[in-house]
Amino acid sequence: MRQELKKIEEFHSTYHQEKVLEWYTKDSFVCRLLNKALRTKNIDLFFLYRFLLQVMQSQLALHQEQSTIYVYRDQMLSKTKQFENVL
Repeated sequence: MRQELKKIEEFHSTYHQEKVLEWYTKDSFVCRLLNKALRTKNIDLFFLYRFLLQVMQSQLALHQEQSTIYVYRDQMLSKTKQFENVL
């Protein structure tokens, strides 16, 4: 519980839109909360987390224009040896 509070404080003090995908791919409350909203299809949670979903969509679109990215089980990977090792 204490570690989660530290992560929430870190998110509050360091969050920038450019880092939303990094926060989503970390083992953090952001990933768990968004995944719960998506799994349960809870419209109230969608509305609550809409700002994160909007920023994630725009960051994914931006990355798609710049280069190919691969996402595997909540972890963003670039096309490097790290990705090739997963295959």
